[in-house]
Amino acid sequence: MSEGLYLAHLTEQLEQIKKVVKTWKEVDARVKQLCLPTEAGAAASPGAGCNKAVPTEGLVGYLAGSFAEGQWKDEYLGVNATVMSGELASTEGTGNGGVRFKGRGSWAEWPVSKQGQNQRYHFANYNFTLMATVTIHAVPEAANSPIPLLGVRLNDSTVLLGLSYTKDRQWSVLCKGGNGGDRTSTWELNKKYHVAIVREGDSQGSVYVDGQRVGSSQAALQCETKPCTISHFYIGGDGGVTEGTASDVNRVTVTNVLLYNRPLGGTEISALHMRKVSIPAPEDAKPQGGGSARVQETSSNHASDTSPQTVPESALSSTPHKAVATERRPLEREIETKIVAQLEDKHADGCGGAKQVLLPLLLLGVWAFAAL
Repeated sequence: MSEGLYLAHLTEQLEQIKKVVKTWKEVDARVKQLCLPTEAGAAASPGAGCNKAVPTEGLVGYLAGSFAEGQWKDEYLGVNATVMSGELASTEGTGNGGVRFKGRGSWAEWPVSKQGQNQRYHFANYNFTLMATVTIHAVPEAANSPIPLLGVRLNDSTVLLGLSYTKDRQWSVLCKGGNGGDRTSTWELNKKYHVAIVREGDSQGSVYVDGQRVGSSQAALQCETKPCTISHFYIGGDGGVTEGTASDVNRVTVTNVLLYNRPLGGTEISALHMRKVSIPAPEDAKPQGGGSARVQETSSNHASDTSPQTVPESALSSTPHKAVATERRPLEREIETKIVAQLEDKHADGCGGAKQVLLPLLLLGVWAFAAL
């Protein structure tokens, strides 16, 4: 058989598609109930005080509390993150506690090009939004060495864009070609923060904490090669020697890590921060409605995001959305991204040959789901 050809039983693959789509619906229902933190001790009842659903358009990765044997499971059945010296933050087994990182050398790696030939997150080389809820438990020991918290590392080992925290309790933005400006905003111990890293095109990047942009990184992101080749996302640290806290100290907890294949605007990020803390348990999650409801919500989100009355000029970008600006509808784009990830996972051989024969099956799956 040719390297570029793979034959699969259609019946088996259709069953796999049905299972995957069912899982996506269930996870989408959970994500829509998430409420991002405003107060460390806020109530945690599903949907309490929420006036805007967490967007699921373009959402392709979600790390919550499914963690075992060093693998932080992607709830969408895509790419898992590898955790070094971390532990499940929740002891009740609810699956919502995220991961707690301790001391030096404790961090998580979410691969992009480092995954190999079949790169499910290749879009990150152009556009992405990476969001997470973080809680810092210990002050760094070294005064001149900010501790990496969340960011993007290139194949040449440099940081493309990232957020760190310092001993003087300030946020620090790292950006390829320079820092992200003055360290003006501060952080507090044991307080939950909603952080977001946004990349749009080859030269625009932003970092947000609790809905507010940190530093001046909007125009500072610069790549020596276009596009930059991203190795991986780092979470909770980057494995470097600058992580100056004792090895037995609870350093930071990270949960609800969301990866989008599109850049969320400042208006969307700010609106999400206005929501109170609410983390629904996985077993309580049920799909809300069918495929038509998903399409209606997507249309509603588009209408609100593009309204001239609600979106300031600063939240808009002149850079084309390479990863999502296609002729396909948003729902179809999401289905394609996630189905490709699942089918490649089953037949990945390092040569990328599965893609050539899976396209007709992929289109059939998209058509079948759209017809539901």
